[in-house]
Amino acid sequence: MSTTPPPSANTGTSTALNTNASTGTQNHVSNAFDTTFGMPAGIKLDQFDGSDWATWSGILEAILMLHEVEDLLRFIDAPTNITKEQWGSLQRRTKAYLHLYVKPDVYSLIASNTNLPTFKDKWDKLRDTYGGASGSTTVFNLWRQLTQV
Repeated sequence: MSTTPPPSANTGTSTALNTNASTGTQNHVSNAFDTTFGMPAGIKLDQFDGSDWATWSGILEAILMLHEVEDLLRFIDAPTNITKEQWGSLQRRTKAYLHLYVKPDVYSLIASNTNLPTFKDKWDKLRDTYGGASGSTTVFNLWRQLTQV
């Protein structure tokens, strides 16, 4: 995907929630900076409307893996051998994917760049809201069960 060879391995850390940056992470992010993002042929990703988080998020995560930027799901700050400009460019491009592939009413939840400045912040907010037992779909289904009693 990259037209330039990966940089030499550096060790270092990045501010992360639960993990340190590895050399592989640094190389992935560095390679991704040179990548032109695009939808893989034959893949369809509908706009996320708040339903079926597991399927939608799985497809988007796979796309991020193909472009070697899945580490943006884990890190807030750039790994040590990535410039602020490269990290900022990757942040802007991946946040643009969210803007394009999330319906406006759902996107309004994560639109603030002040409260949710990084892709990871926005992704975590979507996951916390729509994924798992506390997701809005689950809450809605529980509400329906209560009102039908």
